[in-house]
Amino acid sequence: MRRKVDENGRMHVEVYAGDRIIRYNSIKFLKEREEKRVRSINKKMSKRLFAKVFINASDILGDENLSSGEYAVLMKLFRYIAYDSCILRYENGKELNLSGIKSICSRISERTVENSIKKLLERGILAVGRNGKANVYIVNPYIFFRGTVPDDMTEEIFSKTKWANLYKEVLEDES
Repeated sequence: MRRKVDENGRMHVEVYAGDRIIRYNSIKFLKEREEKRVRSINKKMSKRLFAKVFINASDILGDENLSSGEYAVLMKLFRYIAYDSCILRYENGKELNLSGIKSICSRISERTVENSIKKLLERGILAVGRNGKANVYIVNPYIFFRGTVPDDMTEEIFSKTKWANLYKEVLEDES
């Protein structure tokens, strides 16, 4: 199919053998159906407890020389990654603060948990934000993720980390 615009601004379309012509209402119907399917999947998946680990990021994470305490804390936090925002939350929606993280990691000493969180923040694996007076902890979506697409705020927080650059390199390699 080839399109031309004449001197009066009218569009002329040449249709060739094998070209498909799709009506606007058909396109609209297909888009609405796909959006409905995605919403349904998102609703179902938001109830499931899972976290994605990106393979390329896991290679670099392995080179970070994390201590066993840091790994243990990180593994305990997977369960609490919120869908699409990566904020650490209980299942009731309340954000995890440092004391909540300590209670989740009850088999790990408080000092180890505090030091581990500090190191994970320094390495860009976690970030801390504020919700009113309380600190909230956010997991880097370029390493671990739960959902389909990170929200804009989460991407912005981690956009300058080496992990985000790794993701950009992967996208460039694909194109």
